[in-house]
Amino acid sequence: MRRLPLCLPIFYPHNLIKMKNILLFYLSLIATWLAPIYGLLVLVGAFILADTVMGVYSSYINGKPILSRKLQRALVKSVLYSSTFLLFYGIDTLIINDAILELVRVPLFLSKSVCVFLISIELFSIDEKIRTINKGKGFKFYFDRLLGELRIYRKKISDITENKDESQG
Repeated sequence: MRRLPLCLPIFYPHNLIKMKNILLFYLSLIATWLAPIYGLLVLVGAFILADTVMGVYSSYINGKPILSRKLQRALVKSVLYSSTFLLFYGIDTLIINDAILELVRVPLFLSKSVCVFLISIELFSIDEKIRTINKGKGFKFYFDRLLGELRIYRKKISDITENKDESQG
């Protein structure tokens, strides 16, 4: 009986089936471990995507060329942010979650804090791009404008309710 060499044991069909099951097992373990922060990862990714879209739009509006090197930065940024987030999630769950729960009573507080920090970085970046598009008018300008409109509508509503009270009384 001829024996096959020992250097190729993984290429036997029955071993490939076992490897597939082992790979699926480890992928399911990773997915289960990441399940509590899946929404936070998607949220950070959405802000990275929004920043990238605003950057492309800003370049288009200002007539600057859209370079693949600049678009590649979004991929690098998403990998770095995800790595940072996963590192802090591991620290949070495996080391300090119980200690923080005694103080704050918010599960995964460190992970959520890192998520807020990463999103705030992206919001500042998006605000810079909006300022380049709108000649210096960023989030603060539009927020102040929204508050001004809300004050006008609030005054109109209070005038209407006062007129109704006077006519009924």
